[in-house]
Amino acid sequence: MKLAINETYYFYHQCLRKELTNFERKQLIELVLKYPHLQRFAALLPIQSTTDLPITETQKAKFNAIKMAIIATNLKQQAFIRSIAREFELHSITVVLLKSSALNGYLYPNQRCRGNSDIDMLIRSNEKDKLEQILQKVAYLHNKSDSQPFDGLYEQSWISKQDPTLFIDVHTDLTNPKLFSICNADIFALSREHPQFNTPAIRVMGPEHNFIHAALHIFGDGYLPHHSLLDASSLLNKLKMSSRGLEQICKAWGCQLITHLLITELEDTKLTIKSFNQPISASLRIKIGRYLLSKNYPVKSLRRKLQQALLQIILVDSFKRTIATQMQYMRLKLFR
Repeated sequence: MKLAINETYYFYHQCLRKELTNFERKQLIELVLKYPHLQRFAALLPIQSTTDLPITETQKAKFNAIKMAIIATNLKQQAFIRSIAREFELHSITVVLLKSSALNGYLYPNQRCRGNSDIDMLIRSNEKDKLEQILQKVAYLHNKSDSQPFDGLYEQSWISKQDPTLFIDVHTDLTNPKLFSICNADIFALSREHPQFNTPAIRVMGPEHNFIHAALHIFGDGYLPHHSLLDASSLLNKLKMSSRGLEQICKAWGCQLITHLLITELEDTKLTIKSFNQPISASLRIKIGRYLLSKNYPVKSLRRKLQQALLQIILVDSFKRTIATQMQYMRLKLFR
């Protein structure tokens, strides 16, 4: 496990570089083929050609297949977004793209895009019915067979009618609204038109909101190093971000601890070339949180559920919200 983490951090550092030797490129390709969780970065790597690299033809073929699949999926997802953007305009609907759907064509150029499994979008809750009417024409609502108590609370999944491999995740909140007091109105107010789609209906969050969302994504998935770590590093290194604005948003949303954890992780692992105006001290809660996040347990295992509960107690700013959420979860689990 320790070797995998060390090699992942080495991989992340190399991803951020512009120039690599052939030996370093060889190493990165071998790591992509070795670890499935690194495959999403195959197209992002500064590797234009594998022709002259000292690896086998089989390795070259596998790597190029992974890379081309990522590029093709990104283009397919962007084509789908364009196909419904006109409908959004006609019905005065605005969506904010999230995760790779937002970052590709914005933070990452399409020629070096990041791998993406779903199209993720945030909507205003009062536009949910209108959006569903549009999606029903082109997609089926996906109902999980093994649903959990909070499934459907802030997210719905849809499957394209034309392409069953294309999933659309529609969010009315960035994450569980019972744990954090996230203000969607602020997200939309500070969002900007996504440069890839040439319409005000398709938007991307501001840098501070995207950075916090990376922290919430790490918290939700429950492990480090997470792919959102590299996103956060790229956001911090490439875009202008207000440290004061970030702190104000974190305080209002109740997610200072998890965002501070992300900052200390980036600084301690030297994944950022920028520093915040005010140094963030790693409190005991953050240190315990980083320890817990170093454990990558199977999704539905008992250890993973225990880890989730502990992370909520330690890293959610409001202890009252945490206890209320866990009590409701237990009630729904026992009596649904």
